[in-house]
Amino acid sequence: MIHLIAIGQTGKYGALAIDKSNGFYYGWAIDYETQSEADSRALQECQSRGGNCVIVKKWKGGWCAVYRTIDGNVGTAYGWGVARTRSEADRIATNECKKRSNGVSCNNYVWGCNSRSAKEEKKSEESKKIDESSSNDDFWSGKKTSDNQNNSTSSDFWNGQGTQAEEKQFESQTKPPESNQFIADIESYGTKYLTVKCIDHGAIDGDRVSVSLNGSIIESNITLKGYYTSFDIKLKTGQNRIDFKALNEGSSSPNTAKFIILDDKGKTISDKEWNIKRGYTATLLIVTF
Repeated sequence: MIHLIAIGQTGKYGALAIDKSNGFYYGWAIDYETQSEADSRALQECQSRGGNCVIVKKWKGGWCAVYRTIDGNVGTAYGWGVARTRSEADRIATNECKKRSNGVSCNNYVWGCNSRSAKEEKKSEESKKIDESSSNDDFWSGKKTSDNQNNSTSSDFWNGQGTQAEEKQFESQTKPPESNQFIADIESYGTKYLTVKCIDHGAIDGDRVSVSLNGSIIESNITLKGYYTSFDIKLKTGQNRIDFKALNEGSSSPNTAKFIILDDKGKTISDKEWNIKRGYTATLLIVTF
């Protein structure tokens, strides 16, 4: 159980992005000058963790936000809340997470509060008890409220006072769920080919994968070993979609592949592990010029 605190200036924007089917993947941004900048940052953080991410909450002003999940495979056992106080936001997040967790405790959380203007601070002191209708997050309540009721500030959540050690501790209590995974969306100038190195990062039990480029199979049946094997993928100018598909789960479920992807200059583009069921894929998008 950890908390990351980010406190900054007023009048800024914040956003939360998650993979709705895999709550392990999330990204959070606060204190941005525009809503679009906050959205972009949150999506970037979420996608860098491997998720198929969308913005699920935006806010502006001196509000607090909390995101909670269960330990282990998160799946859809998550919840978030935005309110004028951390305790109220946490209450909403905890309640919504419990609704989705079948009674499992939602022990993992991150949170951040924006600093407030003098006017907001006075208003907060005058009304410490917030009316339920205004404190409930519109996503959970089903109400359509203005995004302006919730707010953020100027150092972003990830580059604020939360440390890398704290983020790793949060992630150590969860693990990627067994489903499709998004590797990255990259723009690259002059890259002609990629080198892919693959290995079975779990038990060496006969896990197999296939690889396709823009819908065409280029490696139909790779058996993962306990050591790295490699192959090259020639790219075309423009967008390239590379899909890595789990063909089986070996003798011990799930399929536990790890891919290291390098550009033609030897720079590492991605270094990710997966734990997925047969038939699921991991996707890399790369645009070359």
